[in-house]
Amino acid sequence: MTIDFDTLVLGPCMDAFGEPVVWMPAVGGASVSTTGVFDAFYKEIAEAGAEVGTAITRTFLGVRASSLPSLPVENDTFFLPNRNATYIVSEADSDGIGHLRIFLRGPV
Repeated sequence: MTIDFDTLVLGPCMDAFGEPVVWMPAVGGASVSTTGVFDAFYKEIAEAGAEVGTAITRTFLGVRASSLPSLPVENDTFFLPNRNATYIVSEADSDGIGHLRIFLRGPV
């Protein structure tokens, strides 16, 4: 039995915690309005060695993969109307169950 995380988990999370965002591809393609969860102080642990990790703070946007026609790439931008701010994509990847992790630089 397959669990539809997009519908059962990600959709309700975006409804509860999301805000409007507009993805603007750097090369070709039209802008896409969707909802994302923004975190200016996302912390992750980067492995610096076998026993030691370093905490890194990054600007992060979580978006449902089903809400975009493709994975954002470096230098695409996201406009956040509620914050009146534009951010540049530095890295994006999928978690494999329908959620995109998009790391941002900015605001610009």
